[in-house]
Amino acid sequence: GVVAIVSNCVIAPLFFNESVHIWGGGAFGRLVFSILQRNGFTAAGFIDSDPGKQGQLMEGIKVVSPQEAFDRADLKVIVASQPGMFDIAETLESQGLRHLDDYVVFF
Repeated sequence: GVVAIVSNCVIAPLFFNESVHIWGGGAFGRLVFSILQRNGFTAAGFIDSDPGKQGQLMEGIKVVSPQEAFDRADLKVIVASQPGMFDIAETLESQGLRHLDDYVVFF
């Protein structure tokens, strides 16, 4: 589960910069955010493709569009959107991000 992934430091290398975003502005994304916080990590923002969520604050951090996130040269992503995780991973790969180096998928 998510706790095991955090505790064995699979995600730790992503946090060497300030650009880690959680892709998923739903309940699962918020759960991942809270687990990260409990383990001493914080996210720079949330990514969500829903225009209704973009620009809002969630857990005190900004929700951005995928395109806005891709404008960051140092983007790292934690995918926390179960219904769209395969499409999101494909999108990340198409933007040049690599699994485990630049993003991980939580499920």
